[in-house]
This record gives sequence, structure tokens and C-alpha cells, in this order.
Amino acid sequence: MTVQDMDQKLISSICQGEEDAIGQLYDRYGKVMMTTAYHLLNNKSDAEDLLHDVFLEVWRTAKSYDPERGSVLSWLMVKLRSRALDRRRYRLHRTALELFEAEDQTQNPCEHWLSKDENDVLDEALKALPEAQRTVMLLCYYRGLTYQEIASYTDVSVGTVKSRLATAKTRLKQVLILHVGVNNDS
Repeated sequence: MTVQDMDQKLISSICQGEEDAIGQLYDRYGKVMMTTAYHLLNNKSDAEDLLHDVFLEVWRTAKSYDPERGSVLSWLMVKLRSRALDRRRYRLHRTALELFEAEDQTQNPCEHWLSKDENDVLDEALKALPEAQRTVMLLCYYRGLTYQEIASYTDVSVGTVKSRLATAKTRLKQVLILHVGVNNDS
């Protein structure tokens, strides 16, 4: 019997509710999956939680396994990687939100040399930006992070950070020029 045949038999047993089959599958692949989870999340506790969640998902969704699409191990690793990336995105998003929600961290760097009206216009213009552009703008100008640091926080490339920042600056400039033009016409 091949490894693939044994794995498919375990999946069939899991589909039938045989609890020891999930344990056998864990014994077979848990170590390599734990190593991969740790490398993806850089945290042992998070990796253990992820592995637990993936095997719970396997228990619930074993019927979704399709041997035509690949081996049991590849199916497990796709689930693991997908959930790990979801967790990283969530963690990055949560970290970015925490940066912006801290009162002392949200001080507008322009507030000392702009009027209240100009600050209000700037705040509204920032709120009107798409979230991805607003995030890089705030991380760069409000927090003083480098392109590389922003790329790490947002899980995108440095080039994407630069592009989003350039687009955001162009949009803000258009709004501010329009506002200055409107006020000068009065």
C-alpha cells in the first residue's frame, strides 16, 4: 500500500467519524506542519494554535478532500498556509489599528502650522482616501515609518507602498489645491 493510499484511507476514516484516524494523520504530518506553521508565524504558541485549528478543520471538512487535486499532505499544507496568511494579515491589521487608535499616536504632524480649518480639510481628505492609501500615508507621515517598515506592517512589497503613497499624495494635493482655490475665491 502506498503512502497516498494510506493517507486516503485515513481521510475516509475521518469522514466516517473515526477519531483515532485524525490522531494518526496528526502523528504522520504534525511535525512537518508545526515546523511550517512556526516559520510562517514566527511564534510557537501561534503555530500550535494554528495547527490545532487546521486539524479541527480537517475533522469537519474531510469530505472536501479531492485526491484528483493532489496528495493529502499538499491539501493539509494548503490549508495550513492559507490559515497562517489569514492570521498574519489579521495581526498586521490589528497592529496598524492599534497604532492609529492610541491617542498620543494620532497627533496630526501638520496641526502646528495649519489652521483649524486647514486641518479639518486635511483630515476629511485623509478619510476620503481608499483604506490602503490612507494606511501607508498615516504610517509614513504620522508614525514616521520607512517604506520597508510599512511594507512589513501591511504585508505588501516596498514598490506597492511607494505607489500607494504617491497616489495618496496626489489625491491629497488635489483636494488641498481645490480647497485653497475655493477659499481664495471668497
